[in-house]
Amino acid sequence: MLLDDGEYATFKQIKEAGGKVKKGSKSHIVVFWKMIEVEVEDQEGEEEKKKVPLMRMRYYRVFKIGEQTEGIDPKQELEKFDHDPIEEAEKSKKIISMLLPSAINQVVPGTNPLKII
Repeated sequence: MLLDDGEYATFKQIKEAGGKVKKGSKSHIVVFWKMIEVEVEDQEGEEEKKKVPLMRMRYYRVFKIGEQTEGIDPKQELEKFDHDPIEEAEKSKKIISMLLPSAINQVVPGTNPLKII
């Protein structure tokens, strides 16, 4: 599940910033993960160590700043756009399909133009 746009912080981060979580607010879970390399001894117990990839995963409970907090405000103003993304993508697709065949023929003369589906 994706969270709404905005800024989120843990309870501890909100408290340290001088704010507080509104009563009854429910936290959201965010997951942090990264690949790390860990040195392990080989199975024979020799002193040689080899690096093995390992996934480190943690989760945090966060609250949306501004909606679920008091005493602190978001640092950034959210931009709202008044357009239909599907309609804009269709316009872009149409323009590209008109320009692409002529661009391909200029680069490689005599080739068949690509068809955009």
